[in-house]
Amino acid sequence: MIQELGEDLVNVLDTLRVKYVIGLGHGAGANIMMRFGMVHHQRCTGVILLHPTAMNATLFDNIQVRRYK
Repeated sequence: MIQELGEDLVNVLDTLRVKYVIGLGHGAGANIMMRFGMVHHQRCTGVILLHPTAMNATLFDNIQVRRYK
């Protein structure tokens, strides 16, 4: 479900011809934006996550590793 929402976001961005975004998400939306940023890191210049749900430190560590390589 969350993965599908992330792919829907890519389709919307492609339709609007938006190449890069700074993602913003709150709660479940933060989880969606985090996954979007991990899978489509070439399209994300940054993400702002407010109160992500059911998160653990390893997922945040993975984001930092991908972003700064």
